[in-house]
Amino acid sequence: MLNVTNFNGLSSQGNSLLSVMVPVFKFLGLNKQESLLLVLALVSFITLILMILYQKASLTTLFAIAAVGGRLATYHRAYDNFMIIFLLVPLGYSTFKYSTKILWFGFIIVALSLWGTVKMSKNDLYELFQLFAWMIGLAVFLISQNKDNSSQLETENSSIYELKS
Repeated sequence: MLNVTNFNGLSSQGNSLLSVMVPVFKFLGLNKQESLLLVLALVSFITLILMILYQKASLTTLFAIAAVGGRLATYHRAYDNFMIIFLLVPLGYSTFKYSTKILWFGFIIVALSLWGTVKMSKNDLYELFQLFAWMIGLAVFLISQNKDNSSQLETENSSIYELKS
């Protein structure tokens, strides 16, 4: 069984999606330990579903999903934000390759969330910005991967059709 008796020590040392969700869960009548388990289960479930949906995607895509899931599900300190580099690098590659506005938006907000100072990460508003930036950045990246894969499939299908003609 998961030992969550030192929850207050965790919350004073780092941040995660849990620090944002505790007030919501408190309103719903859950205590901090139940909130921790619920957020861990919810983020783990969503991460697992994304891993299954993108199982044939590149390793960088799977690393991006795992990094965001891991960062959101458990408490980390500001220096642990470096794990989001697994999202930033492939998102940046896609941004420079396709140069669409939505990719630029995703890349810029993820970059800004990482390039803030450690002192800024202690600000609740900046912490909230970081969490949403990572979720939005991952969503933008995954959507761009779907469009990229479907356009490649259309190109391959049209090439095959031309060869048959």
